[in-house]
Amino acid sequence: MTAAGPLPVQAPRLRQQLGLISITVSGVGIVLGPGIYVLVGEAAGDVGYVVQVTHFSIFAVGGILVFAAFMDRAAALASSTVLPLLALSFVLPPRGQRQQLQGTPL
Repeated sequence: MTAAGPLPVQAPRLRQQLGLISITVSGVGIVLGPGIYVLVGEAAGDVGYVVQVTHFSIFAVGGILVFAAFMDRAAALASSTVLPLLALSFVLPPRGQRQQLQGTPL
């Protein structure tokens, strides 16, 4: 701020950043982009049920393979000594309470 008053604020000058090629490519993309979705929509309308069955089948096979891999891993864990002891720790009461529970029916 000067003695005469506030400094004048100059508006920022905008520079041209897009050239002719950038604008042309952008325009072509704007025109062709929605056309792809129109074609996909028409194709889905023609064979939609086949796509749904195929999609479900692929994911069902994938789910079965994931389940098989998990069960293989679970079998490897069950054969180790850590998992059975961990499972027993949830079934058996703590040491101090075992004598109290022996006379009570289950």
